[in-house]
Amino acid sequence: MKVTIFSEGYFPELSGVTVSLHKRLECFSRWGHQVQVFAPDYSAISDIYPNYGDYLGEIMPGVTIHPFESVPYYVDYTRDPKPFTLGNLDEKIVQFGPDVIHAECPERLFLGFLSRPGIKLARKLGIPATAIYHTNYLALADGYKEQVAFLGIPGMTYLAKKLLVWVYNSYRVLMIASPGASGYLSSWGVKNGRQGTYNGVDPTEFFPADSVSVNAGNLNFLYVGRLAPDKAIQTLVQAFEIAYDALPNAHFTVIGGGPEADLVNPWVDTHPRAKALGRVPYSEMATHFRNAHVLVSACPIEQRPLSLLEAIASGLPIIGANSGGVKELVEQEQSGLLVDPGDSVALAQAMIRVANDPEFYGSLRERTLSLSQYQSWEICSREMLKTWQNLLDEK
Repeated sequence: MKVTIFSEGYFPELSGVTVSLHKRLECFSRWGHQVQVFAPDYSAISDIYPNYGDYLGEIMPGVTIHPFESVPYYVDYTRDPKPFTLGNLDEKIVQFGPDVIHAECPERLFLGFLSRPGIKLARKLGIPATAIYHTNYLALADGYKEQVAFLGIPGMTYLAKKLLVWVYNSYRVLMIASPGASGYLSSWGVKNGRQGTYNGVDPTEFFPADSVSVNAGNLNFLYVGRLAPDKAIQTLVQAFEIAYDALPNAHFTVIGGGPEADLVNPWVDTHPRAKALGRVPYSEMATHFRNAHVLVSACPIEQRPLSLLEAIASGLPIIGANSGGVKELVEQEQSGLLVDPGDSVALAQAMIRVANDPEFYGSLRERTLSLSQYQSWEICSREMLKTWQNLLDEK
C-alpha cells in the first residue's frame, strides 16, 4: 500500500503524536509499504534540533519525510504550517500516487494551513482520506478562553467546536483511541468516528523494574507530558506542594516542556527533593518510568496518552483525574486512585495515602502489572492498515 501522511510534527520533536507516528512507520516499512510523510520544516529552530537533517529524506526503507513550510508556534520547540501553502505539496503527492491520504491531528493542520489537508486532492484522485484524533481539541477549547481571547466572546467556543466538527467530518474515517472521546465527538456531531486500538507500547522498551523496594513515605512521583494549561499544571503543582510537605522522604519528578514551565521550575528550585528534567530523549523515557513508583496526571481531558500506557506497561499505578482517558485506564482502588478534576487537595491526599501505606501501594502495583490495557505497535499498525484496506475495498 502507498500512503501519504500529513502530520503536525515528526522527529526530532518529541510528543505523543511524533512517537506514535514513528512507531507505526517502522511497522509499515518492515511490512513493505511505501509512505510519504509531510511534516514541519524545523530548520529555523536548528539550535534546538541540531540533528534535524537526520529525519529528512528516506529515513527507513520505503518511508520518506518531506518538510512543509512552517511558521513559529506559541512554544519554541515546534512549528506550525505556513498558511495557504498546502497546494504547494500537490505535485509531490501526485507523483507519489498514494492509495490513501491520512492526516495526523487534522484540526491543528487545518488551523495552520487554513485548509483541510488531503481533502481536495483525495477527491481529485478518487482515493479515501482519513485522519486520527490525538489531542482532545474539542474539549480543550473550553479551557483556553483566557489564552485565546476570541474564545471568551459569548458563542465563539460553540462556533469553534462546530468548525472542528466540520473538519473531522470531511474525512471518510476519523480514528479515535478513546471510547469516551468517541462518544463526546459523536455528541457534537462527528459522524465518521471509528474507535479502535491506535496507540500502543513497545514491551521490549517499557517493562517493570526487576524489583521495587518501598518504605513508608518513600516514593518517587512522576509527571510526564506537556506543561500547558490543558494539562492542569497548576493543579498538579499545588498537589505536589501539599504532598511534599506531608511526605519528607518522597521525591517528585516532572518531565516535559511548555509555557507552564514557569509554574513548575520556580517550585522545583525551592524544593530539593523535586526535579524538572524538561524534554528528555525518548530513548531515556523507559528508564525514568522504571525509576518511578507512581504516575500522576491532573489533566481532566486526556484521551489515551502514551504516557499512561507506558506507565501501565512499566508497572506504575496511576493517580489522576476521574475523567477522560485516565478514567478508562485506571481501576479505582485497584490499579490506581481517581479524584475529582481540579481538586489539588484530593490529588495530594491520594498521593499521601499511597506513599504511607506500602501494602496498599504493593496491591496497586500488582494489579497494574496484571493489566493488558495496552497493545503492541504491530497490533495498532495492523488496525490502521485494516481501516485503510476496508475503505479501498469499498471503492
